[in-house]
Amino acid sequence: MEVLRFGLAFGGVLLALISSLTSIDASLYSFMMFAALVVFSLRNLNRMALSFAGICAMATVFVFWFDEAKIDLRASAFIFAFLLVSGSLRVAASSEPTVQGLGQTLANTPQRHQFTAISLGTGLLALVLLNGALQFVTGIFSSKSNAPLSQRLPIMRAIIAGFALNPILSPIAIPFVVTSSMLPAMSWAPLAPFLFACAIVVWVSGAFQARATNDRNGDVIDETASSESASFQRLVVATLLVLAPIAATILLIFTLGLRPGQAAFTSIFLSSLIWPVFRLRQPRLIYSGYTVAINEATVVGGSIFLGLLLVSYLPSGFSETAAQFLLTSGAAAPVAIFAFFVIGGLLGLQPSICFLLIYAVVLSYANTVGAAAVPVMASMIVGWAINSIVSPFGVPVMIVSGAFRVRSYEFAYRHGFQFLVFSVVGCSAVLFLGAMLL
Repeated sequence: MEVLRFGLAFGGVLLALISSLTSIDASLYSFMMFAALVVFSLRNLNRMALSFAGICAMATVFVFWFDEAKIDLRASAFIFAFLLVSGSLRVAASSEPTVQGLGQTLANTPQRHQFTAISLGTGLLALVLLNGALQFVTGIFSSKSNAPLSQRLPIMRAIIAGFALNPILSPIAIPFVVTSSMLPAMSWAPLAPFLFACAIVVWVSGAFQARATNDRNGDVIDETASSESASFQRLVVATLLVLAPIAATILLIFTLGLRPGQAAFTSIFLSSLIWPVFRLRQPRLIYSGYTVAINEATVVGGSIFLGLLLVSYLPSGFSETAAQFLLTSGAAAPVAIFAFFVIGGLLGLQPSICFLLIYAVVLSYANTVGAAAVPVMASMIVGWAINSIVSPFGVPVMIVSGAFRVRSYEFAYRHGFQFLVFSVVGCSAVLFLGAMLL
């Protein structure tokens, strides 16, 4: 059974990669292989993934019966494949000794530098570990799970703020890959000034919130010179390893002219093969890696599939009407998109659903204003990130809250109100001013 599941996963990924890089459309066969993978993995799916799988199955039968043209298999298969490949890379990274060493370095950080080290370290690890970075870092600080609340909250805030940097800044993160794959005109470079400015706002907001609850009487850990040297070496190697897929993505964009989503998919696919074989000398990690993200791929891939179906059934004039509203909003247009993501997160809507409800509108808007749509596109990336870290329904918040034994709604609202306000207001100001300048 394991061999069959790996064959379905790897075969579906290869077909999705072919569909992405060439004019050959093998998305139907890729989609069928992923559907079979889900069927043969039912025992491994959690409740949420099972729910999405069941709803997608019923929706597929219904739509194929009435109007099969409304199903966009290419986009759904691409996202599913990307998440499987990311999961394989995560398995390799979790077996990397230098990554483990980076975790030990974070655990030994003096308290006065704790927020900086934990936040930046979490953001770095999230490049290859994705949500696994949250489990990894919270596991490092498991001894703090019973500590006084004033000691737990700053660590939690550092982890969440650091995790938010990844989807905002990384061209291989899920938000950018999803949006750029469905909005072909999107490029990372024009968005970078907006994204970096918003990342600074989010990071500073997290630092301010952590400082407000920081325990001034915490112990400061003294490290010897030798341990500092060893930690520094591990940090350098780990940093280079996790940044390699980003470097490869940028190289593919500028040398081969690939679109960002294509380049990210290709670079992570190659990294997931090269890292286990040439770095770790453990090819078996490839075998175990391609099915490790089946739950995440089912949930996110299923949400993309269902969202595309929903969008296809919206009234024909909806996108144009909403796009016209954005046009009349002027510099407030990116703020409106950003607010939609934030409000959606507070109401429990996953960021992928929010994106699919708004992407057709943004596509119509971008086709009208051209390069002036850059702030609006940036607002979707930032909105995706903020959606998942300010809401008690967001997966990152639930993971961190569960690890440190704090109710998610208390962490998000009662102990995160300042972070929410400063992040939302600050990012809105950046997007508004950027749109005015353009």
